[in-house]
Amino acid sequence: MERTQYLDPEAIPLIYDERVPADPAPAITLLWQEWEGPGNPAPVLRGTVMRACNAGQVLLTREIADVHPRDLDQEATRPLRLAFVGTLGQHHLNALAERIADMDDGWTGTPYAVKAGAHWKEHDRVMAARTEFRRTYHQQRRAGDVAPDVAELAATLERQQENLKELVSERDWAQLDLAVHLARLGMKPSHVDRYAYAKANVGSILRLQLLTATQVAHLLGIDSATWTSYVARDQAPAPYHHVGREPVWTLAQVDEYLAKRTKTRGARRISRAAHVEGQTT
Repeated sequence: MERTQYLDPEAIPLIYDERVPADPAPAITLLWQEWEGPGNPAPVLRGTVMRACNAGQVLLTREIADVHPRDLDQEATRPLRLAFVGTLGQHHLNALAERIADMDDGWTGTPYAVKAGAHWKEHDRVMAARTEFRRTYHQQRRAGDVAPDVAELAATLERQQENLKELVSERDWAQLDLAVHLARLGMKPSHVDRYAYAKANVGSILRLQLLTATQVAHLLGIDSATWTSYVARDQAPAPYHHVGREPVWTLAQVDEYLAKRTKTRGARRISRAAHVEGQTT
């Protein structure tokens, strides 16, 4: 599965004296304009209007009164850049969620989104059909005589479930990657939670530094299969969490494991040295 690469805010170009750029790539335009301020009667304000644009659409707008576009530096545009990155990431998560909702459940030809809001009687009917199918399928398999229509439905359901699991895993990783990316950029945890649709405390994901088995193995200088075997034999810590079906560990867990391993190896070296010294005296 290809991991999501989110936008670097420093790479977003600034385009002066344009409202919406012709290039569909993400960009921020800066234009000297007038607008109505708050109050009644509303005062006329003048300054820079910044617009975060993508694919010919304005996603975000910010005004800075009494400042010319050419006088704005990178730091002045940074809040909009961060919000722009978060908004684009949010749009990506929304697209994945829509793909999941539109998937056929394999039984009724009904998308998951519709099925989730279906009447409880319809839900019970579908669940009863699944239970009856499983009973029939396993009976026929044990007898070695699976009917063609049953085998076809079983294969269809298996493909649907695998596709759903893969898509949910992709969505989970995209959400985690977005939370990590925004946190590393210095975004407030509450804002990270809002853009990444994260639950409480996920905004502090940077402090957890979740690592996959491959990443842990790379840090330790071993292959991922070796690390997985250590975990299976309780010689290494159990996963902190699962993102989709993939286990992840915190950097703190890996640090603690390294400290214990180093201490154990050091104790073994001292023990061997004492043993050798005892033989020579």
